[in-house]
Amino acid sequence: MQKNKKGLNLTFGQRFLLAFLPPALAGVFGSLTMIGGLQTWYSTLTKPFFNPPAWLFGPVWTLLYFLMGLATWIILNRRYSILEFRKRNLQREAVKFYLVQIILNFLWTPVFFAFQAPVVALFILVALLIVFVQMTNLYARLNRSTLWCLIPNLVWLCFATILNLSIVLLN
Repeated sequence: MQKNKKGLNLTFGQRFLLAFLPPALAGVFGSLTMIGGLQTWYSTLTKPFFNPPAWLFGPVWTLLYFLMGLATWIILNRRYSILEFRKRNLQREAVKFYLVQIILNFLWTPVFFAFQAPVVALFILVALLIVFVQMTNLYARLNRSTLWCLIPNLVWLCFATILNLSIVLLN
């Protein structure tokens, strides 16, 4: 990413890729690393009564990743004048948090399913939740409409954290 007086100096294509490619890759990678563990190890675990059916996770994460990309697209498409240096800095900071939370999202699935380490996965989820809350705060300061895209993800992350903790406690 190049920086200039207008904030992030990205072309249309670069903004599109930065917004939508990371969550798409995280989703594809996550589904590939989950398949074996879901059919074998995960099916043997004791799960809480509120555990959703396995078929629900794919559509939910697809929607959440799309909404995350859309929120990022919204903040990347706002250009700031030289007088709006605080907003430019917020935009850069928001993108950093976006990339960190994508990495944490990316890590959770193989840690939980492939490495069968729900305790470590729980720590990743807690870190992800903290980073996502900060990212949501930064996005909202740049454009409040992004909250419509990020709040569902935040709710799901809270649910996923409770579900992960329950699996740790029950097994």
